[in-house]
Amino acid sequence: MIGTAAASTVPIGAAIGLAATVVAEMLSNRLEESLNRDEFEEGLRQTVSATENAIEAGMIAVLHEHVEGWYADIVNPVAIDKAGE
Repeated sequence: MIGTAAASTVPIGAAIGLAATVVAEMLSNRLEESLNRDEFEEGLRQTVSATENAIEAGMIAVLHEHVEGWYADIVNPVAIDKAGE
């Protein structure tokens, strides 16, 4: 169960980040006309930073799920044998 969640969480986070980046790029041409260069670049930096933070948070959540699973396997190894039967 944890492996399935981990397998889907990271690609979903990456897809969200990619979508945010693509949308920012599409809007950049429209924003370029109304903003000066410094404001435009700052907006892009903030978008990239938010995307990186979202992906990092998703990856940390997956790591925590794996650690909890490993800990559960170490604390109660009998559950692994019974689950396979």
